[in-house]
Amino acid sequence: MSNLPADRPTPRLAAASHHGEALVVEFIAAGDRIAHRVSLAAADGSITPLVESLEGAPDDPWPPSPALQSLNHDQLVRVAADGVACPAVLVGMSGNSHWSLGVETAVVDGQTALAFDAAVRVKTPPAAPIGSRYRMLVATEAAAPGVLRLATPAGAVHLTTLPLIADEPASGPAVQHAADACCIACPVAADINVPTTLRWRYQLALLAR
Repeated sequence: MSNLPADRPTPRLAAASHHGEALVVEFIAAGDRIAHRVSLAAADGSITPLVESLEGAPDDPWPPSPALQSLNHDQLVRVAADGVACPAVLVGMSGNSHWSLGVETAVVDGQTALAFDAAVRVKTPPAAPIGSRYRMLVATEAAAPGVLRLATPAGAVHLTTLPLIADEPASGPAVQHAADACCIACPVAADINVPTTLRWRYQLALLAR
């Protein structure tokens, strides 16, 4: 079971721009998992959901997205009440693998962003693709290699993969998009030596106006 209390406010993390918009990630109980949804909050108060994580079954050792069951809930709620942002840290387990996800606010090249850093510690070679999968809730198109453009009435948002090593794009994940879903796919070597930790990074950024 997840550690999200049903009688407490929904934990969230917001990256606000100077124009009044904000990218907001909310963490939601989904069976034994903690799912998340990213929305764009416009300056006029309207909310446009952008993406929603696709979760796996409780008995799936290789779920479509990281299996997350624990969140630093109390810390997020406390600092949000003080008007301060802190990273969201989530961990969990499926099969023999331990999963984690960190989410933090960022400003990248003048763009307001939510940065995601995912990882899994595997003891056996993965029997299914590793990565983060999302249901796309707005019109989406490929803007460039490793970049998806999400269109909203309040402006465009880019979902971008990030390299693990600076200035080495090949060290990062690939983005796969089809119909109303996408996958940020972690590269896994065919001759992977286990145990090992696999990691992938990506961000959602509000395009500067």
